[in-house]
Amino acid sequence: MEGMQEIYHAEKNLSAQGTSPIACPRFSNPDVHRGWSQGIEKPPLERPLQIDRIKEQPRETDQLEQLKTAAGSRVRREFRLTRSTDFKRVRRFGKSFAHPLIVLVALPSENGETRIAVSAGRSVGGAVQRNRAKRLIREAIRPLLPGIPSGWNMVIISRSGLAQASFQDTQAALQILLRRARLLEASDATG
Repeated sequence: MEGMQEIYHAEKNLSAQGTSPIACPRFSNPDVHRGWSQGIEKPPLERPLQIDRIKEQPRETDQLEQLKTAAGSRVRREFRLTRSTDFKRVRRFGKSFAHPLIVLVALPSENGETRIAVSAGRSVGGAVQRNRAKRLIREAIRPLLPGIPSGWNMVIISRSGLAQASFQDTQAALQILLRRARLLEASDATG
């Protein structure tokens, strides 16, 4: 009890004046070091706005036309079959066309837009081989997109031989499958 009174007594006699500001040990004064600026900072680099690089999005209502214009670049997300339920529906109810390198499953879509999914199972190989196979398929189908009619959902599944296949073999296999599915005319084949 006496110890508590001493602590209370010590607190009671504290000065009411504020303590002098003590420099924070973590932050040093910029004036202390020579190499530091003396409060003068350089203005940020000013770059001219490059408005010409910003392009308006096409306002066409036909999504196939947008898909065809996207054929020069990667396929945009809105034209990819991404939801698991859509993917399963195409696999379950779609018509399947097989090749030693690739399997194509096609199903007419309800809303008239064309969407594509690319898949590679573990039979293709490890993650590196599967990603290579998917990139190979995406690049091989890109020039063929303008010849595909609108209104289809497609799932393209790689097989184990695709890991060692060349780009030309992959594109030829896709052309064969798309022609067999009647999604590509013989005159539309490029490459």
